This record gives sequence, C-alpha cells and structure tokens, in this order.
Amino acid sequence: MRNHWPIFLIAMGPLLVLGSPSRSDRAYEEQPAPLFLFQDRPIPQPCVDRPLKVPRRPGSSYVTLSPQAPFARTRLEHLAFSRTEIPSLTLAGEFASRIEITGGERDGWAMRLCARGEGDTGPEALARMQTVSMTRVGSTFSMDGHGGGPFHDAFADLWVDAPADAPVTVHTFGWVKVRDMNGSLRISSRGRTTILNSPGKIDFNGDLVDYSGSSGTVNLNAATEINLNFTAQRFDGKLSANGRRPVRALLPRGFETPFQAVVGRRQDFICRADVCSQMQPGRENGLYTFTYKGDGTTGRPPIWLRSENSTVVIDNLNCTEMAKALGSCGQEEKR
Repeated sequence: MRNHWPIFLIAMGPLLVLGSPSRSDRAYEEQPAPLFLFQDRPIPQPCVDRPLKVPRRPGSSYVTLSPQAPFARTRLEHLAFSRTEIPSLTLAGEFASRIEITGGERDGWAMRLCARGEGDTGPEALARMQTVSMTRVGSTFSMDGHGGGPFHDAFADLWVDAPADAPVTVHTFGWVKVRDMNGSLRISSRGRTTILNSPGKIDFNGDLVDYSGSSGTVNLNAATEINLNFTAQRFDGKLSANGRRPVRALLPRGFETPFQAVVGRRQDFICRADVCSQMQPGRENGLYTFTYKGDGTTGRPPIWLRSENSTVVIDNLNCTEMAKALGSCGQEEKR
C-alpha cells in the first residue's frame, strides 16, 4: 500500500491545533465564510509539459514537491460514453488528483484526463507520468499512479461533462469541484470539495467542504470546516452541516427558512446577521442551541448547523455583494 501521509497531513493539519487554540486560531474561527470560495470562475488547466524553469547548478538537487518540480510530462486522453453505457458514475482517485464535474443537458458523458508526472529530469517526469492510468469496470473508473519518495509526483486531473440528473459517487484523496448537478451526489474526499448550484441529494464525508445553493437534501460531515452560502431567502429542502472546526454560513438579508445552530460553548455561536435578534437560546444534551424560527414552521428546523469543538458563524450577504462577486443573487431577494 502506498503512503498517503503527505496529503493526509496537509488536509488534516488544522486539526492539530484543536486541543488548545491560540489567539490567531480563535480569530480564524470567528471569521465569516470567504465569498471567493463560491465563485464559479473556471481557471483553465492546460495539460502541457513543463521545462526546467530555474538553471540547475552542478551538484545541486531539488525536492520534487509539486508544483516546484522543474520538469513535468503530460498525456491527454478523451473519453465519451452514452447514458445507456453508464447510467451512474463512480470515480475513485487513490492518489493526488483533481476532479471537476459539470452537469448539463446531455445524453452522455464526456471525460478529459490529464496524466502528469513531475521530477528533477525529463526522463524522471516521463516515467512517473507513465504510471498514471484510468481503468474502467462497468460504471466505475479508477485513477492510479505513483511517484518516488515520500511525496507524490504523479497526478491525474479529470474533467467530466455529465448528464445533470445522473447519480455520481466520488472517492478521492484529491480536490473535487461539482457544479450544476441535480442528481444524487455521494462524495468522500481528503482534499477540498466545492459544491455549487447542485439541488439534488448530497452526501459528503471528508475533510473540508464549501457549499453554495438554495435547495436540495444536503448532508455535510467534515473533519475540519464547512463554508455555506445560501443564495436565496428560502432554502427549499433540508440541510445538515456537522463540522469539527468552524461551520460558517452566509445568509441573504430577510432569510426566511428556520435553522438551528448547536455549539459546545455559548461563546462559540457568532452571529452578525439581521436574524441575530430573533435567535432563541437553549440547552440540549449539554450543548448550547440557538434557534431561528423564520417563517414559523414548526418541528425540527430544516437547516441544522453543528460544531461541538469550534464555532458556528452566521453573517449576512446582500444581493449587491453577491451579484458583484458571483454574478448573480437570489431571485427572491432581487424582487
């Protein structure tokens, strides 16, 4: 079994400070969710070779830690499948990779795989690139590869254009970005996961997740933090967010959907939104609860935000700010 510890440490590093947070840690835990996390501006990711950028002095050596490795060799593959061939998709990435999935009105799947190897020399990078592969068994695609030493020097970047209503499952140690999918999503990731405008059934279990939307049945469990952006004054569905580190939410002004925040200490609930004066404090099983009744719906609130070890942070985001940053805002707020 290959050693995944560098990626694990990078992903799980924030947990190392949970036991005794410093002043800077506390300041970070109280910050609002950064709006740029939810910006959907695809950055072109060229699949191209990289030459030596810095002259290498005789006798010197490099540590091949991406992206500083002086050489990269790549291979680009295009795959296409019909919806009949693949009714649902499962992706497994066992090493450093980036997966980006975009839903649309399509009858099939289009995939673009960039295999990349990095190293101190061209031949070293080429050898590592050649270890990268993607194999298919039915509707399951597995990406594999390995590098030299303790750091991973082989990578697979996968872009998928998918039927929007198709079920998708992802298991990876890398980064995931999903947009415009309304089928069921099941994601487990040790890297950062971003889910945008995907109103289906979502189950996430992993390290860190950023979610932006206005509807769906959403269940988020993160080993570190969760950042949420509600894009309309009402959330149509249910959302549960349970993080070990901060759970942060941006609400449009006049948010109407009831929600409850649960924290381990009273001072760990940070509210700077227009709904703050309407929050009702309580206690449940030794934890502190803060409930917003919103439109008066009875029963358990459809939105549930929980962090027993850190903070739940609520802030407002007005339509002007959202439109400027994201190019759109909740239709209900615009009226």
